Amino acid sequence: MKRIGGLFDSIHTASALSAAAYRAAKGKRERSEVAGFIDSLPERVAHVGSQLREGSYRFGSYQSFPIRDPKTRIIHAPSFQDRVVHHAIIAATGETFDRGAIHRSYACRAGLGQHSALNRAAQHVAHAECFLKVDIAKYYDSVDHDLLRRALQRRFRERRLLDLLDRLLDSYHSRPGRG
Repeated sequence: MKRIGGLFDSIHTASALSAAAYRAAKGKRERSEVAGFIDSLPERVAHVGSQLREGSYRFGSYQSFPIRDPKTRIIHAPSFQDRVVHHAIIAATGETFDRGAIHRSYACRAGLGQHSALNRAAQHVAHAECFLKVDIAKYYDSVDHDLLRRALQRRFRERRLLDLLDRLLDSYHSRPGRG
């Protein structure tokens, strides 16, 4: 695949960050952190955009909490501001990632999701005598950051974007170099 460039400048603009803030706020506007960010949107977007352009933006720590759906998992949630930056990154890079995804991948893809996945699984089950259910325990905690960095370098050529993605990877780990 050809390495892609020219995406970084579409992450830090006021319009990109504002749109990302509204996407990140969907269904969460009553939360004080979200309301505070949205109430001072022009100032917050200008500040974050400036830090992104200068290369000084640092992702913060994550809030950890358990959920049960049906098994218990630990969720690590970023701050709302970091979530806004995540949305801006995905808005700029998502199409590139989507082109590289297998067509049967449903998670976090526009127009796809759990309902599409369930419908496709139902089609397969209707024609199958058996099936295999697989759950890789703590999969995301096992992701090797160095391998992921090399994969990102094969996909993107812009140093500023790669540096931002490096800082994002460095913002969380389950153990050194992984997670």
